[in-house]
Amino acid sequence: MPPALHQSRLVACAVAAGVILSVTGPTMAQDGPPNEVAGHVTNAFMPGFPEEHDGLVRSSIQSRPQEGRIMATYGTPEDDRSVQVLLYPLDKRGIEGNIERAASYMAGGEIPVTRETVQSPGGSEMECMTSRVGELGYTFCVAEVRGRALNVQVGEVVAADASELPIEVVQRSRDLAGDFVDSIEAAPDS
Repeated sequence: MPPALHQSRLVACAVAAGVILSVTGPTMAQDGPPNEVAGHVTNAFMPGFPEEHDGLVRSSIQSRPQEGRIMATYGTPEDDRSVQVLLYPLDKRGIEGNIERAASYMAGGEIPVTRETVQSPGGSEMECMTSRVGELGYTFCVAEVRGRALNVQVGEVVAADASELPIEVVQRSRDLAGDFVDSIEAAPDS
């Protein structure tokens, strides 16, 4: 990958990581502290954030148990994909509130948002949306995992004038998001 393209991708990933946090907001569904939900403390999910997956290396991970959050970013200079994964409290309206916030965020793209309910390989329901900003196509999937919300945003370089994301990019991104959903869903039992 040319250095200039890699640099622009890194900047876009940093911006996306900041935006993914703003999508979550401070709302939560449970009455007690957000560290423990449905009998599982936040850090019980840490094993579900692998150091490497599908050729992408975890470049950062941050746990904030007092907020009920874990966030990780993945990528490599050799791959034009990036991933941000965020586990956080459910909106007070339930998972639909988290999905609505994600849809509002995705509406800021340069192409119409496509939205579809799909399943992870393990059978978890995910609401996935796609859009494009410049040369980066985004697939943003939201799932409920053991009483928490999980966002998986996959960014991949696409044609800057694409009117929709190529189906193979969307499918690959959904598959990757599903792998993360299943891994994090299984983590407290591992």
